[in-house]
Amino acid sequence: MAAPAKNSKTKKRDTATTTGEARLNFLQVTEPDYQWFGVGDDRRKSEYKSYSARIIIPKSDEATHEALEHIVRQALLAARDEGKISLPLNPANFSDPIKDGDTEPYSKHEENLSSWVLTATSGDRYAPGLYLLTESKTIAKDSERDPDNWYDGIYGSARISARAWVDKKGKVGVSLYLNSLLKLRDGDRLGGSSDPDKDFAAFTGTNVPNGGLVGRQSDDEEDGIFGAAPKPEATELRAEDLIAGGDDVELDF
Repeated sequence: MAAPAKNSKTKKRDTATTTGEARLNFLQVTEPDYQWFGVGDDRRKSEYKSYSARIIIPKSDEATHEALEHIVRQALLAARDEGKISLPLNPANFSDPIKDGDTEPYSKHEENLSSWVLTATSGDRYAPGLYLLTESKTIAKDSERDPDNWYDGIYGSARISARAWVDKKGKVGVSLYLNSLLKLRDGDRLGGSSDPDKDFAAFTGTNVPNGGLVGRQSDDEEDGIFGAAPKPEATELRAEDLIAGGDDVELDF
């Protein structure tokens, strides 16, 4: 374990910030659940339930990105003050919580492009505060924690805090904790979710354009996708035919 810096006084570090408007995805904020980590063969389920949210920050929001980098650095400095790590770090040995949405695997999802992507969590005993921005621009607490308000694709602001960690192999990282969320406005649903009121409008008499139309919907572009199917040639069916065959991150302290 690294020793605290000589003649340094442990001080309270600024390790929390509030984001600008962000797209929210993979929301698990109304009740805790098990989380999944890793990709492919390394994918694993968490041992404990927690709350979580993926927060997608547009790269045009430089102020939020700078604030996020600041709390990450402050978390690392706090860990140094406590004698948990030594600085400077080897970038190859650091796990940065701020991911580039234009790199794999995040770039596979269109909503992550031209954005910074991060995941914030909180334990099952620490439910994040959920708030709604009203039409009168006041903030109302979602006391019911209504799941209909918190679906993947909404826009909101997150209050998050950072804390550094070091594993048994000496790898250093920073985790982001979800303190509260403010829903700013609705957005198109992500992850293949749909609106049943629109999908089945034909059965409820609701006048939704293209919503519940049963049958083929005309589209000139779609008409050109497939050519005419060739007519099958007449063949004699035989008995044997019926038998089936077989992140580099630069840290400058």
